Amino acid sequence: MQQIEARKLNEDWGKIWADGYVFEPISLQHDTISVLIFTALRQVENSPGVFLDVGSGPGSRTIPILREFPFLRLVLLDTSQKALSTGKEYASRQNTKADLIKADAFKIPLPDCSVKCVFSNGLNEHFQGDVRQQLFDEMVRVAEIGGSVVVITPNKLNPFHTMNKVIRERRGSWIYGPQYDFTPSELIGRVKNAGLVDIKKYGVGAFTSWIRLFPRNLQRGIVISPTPIGGVNRVLQNLDMDVETGINRLFGREIMVIGRKAK
Repeated sequence: MQQIEARKLNEDWGKIWADGYVFEPISLQHDTISVLIFTALRQVENSPGVFLDVGSGPGSRTIPILREFPFLRLVLLDTSQKALSTGKEYASRQNTKADLIKADAFKIPLPDCSVKCVFSNGLNEHFQGDVRQQLFDEMVRVAEIGGSVVVITPNKLNPFHTMNKVIRERRGSWIYGPQYDFTPSELIGRVKNAGLVDIKKYGVGAFTSWIRLFPRNLQRGIVISPTPIGGVNRVLQNLDMDVETGINRLFGREIMVIGRKAK
């Protein structure tokens, strides 16, 4: 079953990357996942080291964000050569660079304790069973002693995200492959089991997740509408960005944990 799901996952994401797709948020400061990444990076010690983006795709967010943290060397790791090639071109357009590794996230071809910050976004939730924990363990293996491991995933407890996912799966319009979202408690448990300490939890997107229930072609119009509903949504967007509020940490559309590798 796991092999079938892995093949399905690679096929679905292969379609996404086939045309050189790169997600470019209008503003990194108003993109919820980018806000989480900035939150994590501000906690990384300002000294030279490697930032490894595991399951990076083309590095849509990490390439532009890492420009602001020049002491870190960005390495993209993905199974898709097309995604990595797109990432190389994207980095060039962003006047920066990223090293590329084509490899399986369960067998990262780097030595133990060699990476200052190990990062994944939108990866871990695609696996279940025994391999679900193995992915966390492998990320921790390559982290430096005292280094950081950062994991961002969709939140199973966010009702609008979960409803949207279920509806699209039943309609056959879900394009992201098999996905088994985390609750905040499971995500924390996984990083603890992998041996991390000083664990911190964050969340974003609890307040505007309702927008996902509308067809994609209508979402942008609703968000920027000059009508009262647009104005209310803009207030909610500001609340979305408070990564430490209890509502976002428990019910945010995306949740993040940061942990340190113990000695």
